[in-house]
Amino acid sequence: MRKLRGGCWLINVTPTGAAAESFDGTMRVDRGASGCTISGDLYRRPVLTAGTPPQSVLAAPPAPDGSVPIFPIAAYVQYLRVVAIDEHSSLRGVGLKFEAWRYRPGGGWTNRGTLSAAMLWVAAPAAYPEAGHYLEGDVRSAAGAIVARMRMGWIAPRLRRATVEIDAASGCERPVDNAAGYGWAELFDALNWDGEVVLSDANVQEPPGSVWSDAALHRAMIERRDRSDLNAEWRYHLLSVSRTQSAERGVMYDNGGSDANGVPREGCALAAAWPIPAKPPWGLAQGQRFGAAAAPFFRAAVHELGHAFGLDHNAQDLGFMNTTEVIAGAGTAARPFPTNIGWSFAPGDLARLRHWPDILVRPGGAPTHFGSPESASPLLADAHAEPEGLRLQVTPLLGELPVGAPVRINIALVNDGASVQRVPARISLKTEFVSGRVTDPSRTVRRFSTLIACVEDQSMRDLAPGERFAYDLTLLRGADGALFPQSGLYTVEVEVGWPVPPVRMCVAGSTTVFVTGARDASHAAAAHRALATPDLHLVLVIGGDHLQDGIGALAQTLDDDVLRPHYAAIEAKRRGATSAPSKRRGDPRLALRTEMIMSASEAAKLAPAPAKARAARGSSKRTPGRKRPAKTSRSNDGGATA
Repeated sequence: MRKLRGGCWLINVTPTGAAAESFDGTMRVDRGASGCTISGDLYRRPVLTAGTPPQSVLAAPPAPDGSVPIFPIAAYVQYLRVVAIDEHSSLRGVGLKFEAWRYRPGGGWTNRGTLSAAMLWVAAPAAYPEAGHYLEGDVRSAAGAIVARMRMGWIAPRLRRATVEIDAASGCERPVDNAAGYGWAELFDALNWDGEVVLSDANVQEPPGSVWSDAALHRAMIERRDRSDLNAEWRYHLLSVSRTQSAERGVMYDNGGSDANGVPREGCALAAAWPIPAKPPWGLAQGQRFGAAAAPFFRAAVHELGHAFGLDHNAQDLGFMNTTEVIAGAGTAARPFPTNIGWSFAPGDLARLRHWPDILVRPGGAPTHFGSPESASPLLADAHAEPEGLRLQVTPLLGELPVGAPVRINIALVNDGASVQRVPARISLKTEFVSGRVTDPSRTVRRFSTLIACVEDQSMRDLAPGERFAYDLTLLRGADGALFPQSGLYTVEVEVGWPVPPVRMCVAGSTTVFVTGARDASHAAAAHRALATPDLHLVLVIGGDHLQDGIGALAQTLDDDVLRPHYAAIEAKRRGATSAPSKRRGDPRLALRTEMIMSASEAAKLAPAPAKARAARGSSKRTPGRKRPAKTSRSNDGGATA
């Protein structure tokens, strides 16, 4: 009796009666102590035009060259989840039953039903490395009708293939191992991936002050990485620098609002010069430079790469996807940090990296929307629960605003229950906890979610009974384009979710805003450009002076009397960040020249340093997250919303 050999199989599915339609991909056969897990992905084979008169013909099939094949990202169409396997069939073959999940970019997954295939062992074509590991068979629907022909042949012992390129700024260490025998080779062995690590440039120039914004990290990746074609190679970029602006130790910056070229999850960064605190609970590493502490530095590199693979934080153990401060805090006298680091992915994460759909793992695939339907795998969807007594209050800064303006929304976690609730310490779009959707007057739904996947931004806090914890969001664009593209009444739904294994806690709330039409030709032109320029959203999120299309659109909104008050705070922040990257203060002079509509968080960022210090001294008297209104802001009740 022959069994499916573990590793990667090249598969082809050709629908019945389709003259010029065929799908190629891979099937991952994962044999372990707990049994056999099988999953696969299908990509549409290119259709060419040839002959006289011209006719549509299929391109040549991929060559089984002994390595895991890589297919074009845009050709991705379907995920196959094998739910039953019969290797004891009397038909001299293998019986498979699988779910077929259709993927639509921005729209998530649709289960197209359960199919079955009776696969027979036949001689492999000459190009295959193993003549005896090849099958063909008919695919049948649940009703028994033949819907396709499937072919599959074993080609490689590993499940997936990827390359990690590591660059470094001058004087910054590159993570290569934990100095105790665990490095990249051991990591890829555990994943059962064919992995290659390329130690490339070691002289990347740092910005003034040696503090890297997400925009600067993305720019350095584009400029300094080796040539990369993500349609032919899964190449991830890891950059070691002195310090990063978004997070203390490292960040997977290349996602959502910080993804300047629209190709998500290519890059992440480490802060080699971060000083590990010289106090408990940092154990044996306390007082060291991060890059010189081999074990925690390498662990952080794998953690960031895990985010680039699409993984969320995971508090189930002390492994790679937990956070550094949690692992350090779990140290004991017998096993102080970093000797207590678990050098593995949690079992669920390991299954995800082996069997999640390609599009959620490969660089340039689906954006990471932690906890949203986009990242909910057909294989491993997380259970959701709503904490008792906790609600999310959602209110707009302005209930009515002109078309083309960003919409500022206040969100507040309110504890109406009788017990303390453990909730995220920050609820902004620069954390992984917040997502939502906007429904327009025609009932079209557009989503928004996390803008930057910060490595350690998973801190929690206690919310006492009767306490309210608030922050604000500025909404302009999402994964599906402009969120408020026309006049009319919109519904804004916001969800805050955080992991509490084995479930994910979620609370949601909604509000409405009314968008008015263009008031004159100048307003119409400025709104048109704002809504049609994706880079304007990136300027709003990450600032900088390198996104010329976005800066041009911003300049046109500032020239318009209607939109100027809505964008002035964004320009003030951008000027401050661009002119003084080491201090990151806004430009308060702009506030003196124009009326500014801004949220409380924007007002705080634009406040002069003495005012910020006064606010910090008085913060203990106020509920965390609530800030006093700024004099230069206005709202529908006369003050900024906290």
